[in-house]
Amino acid sequence: QLVVSDIIMRGLDGPQTIDRIRELEPATKVLYMSGFTRDAAIRSGELAPGTDFIQTPLTGKELGVRVRELLDAPPFYAALVPLRP
Repeated sequence: QLVVSDIIMRGLDGPQTIDRIRELEPATKVLYMSGFTRDAAIRSGELAPGTDFIQTPLTGKELGVRVRELLDAPPFYAALVPLRP
């Protein structure tokens, strides 16, 4: 299972949403995306270092390649990466 989520959203933000999903499905893999850079998201505290991330805008091919990489990763991988620093 894989969830692709923006980091910053109205209401629950991406990490809060994923926290709730992982309460039910702990091994859910996550790919965050944002118009902000990875470094900016980490500095703001919205993203933990090592979290899977792709910056927008992006092409469908770029998204497809990254999604395939995550789906092919070992199932335990998702549970090893904290959502927030």
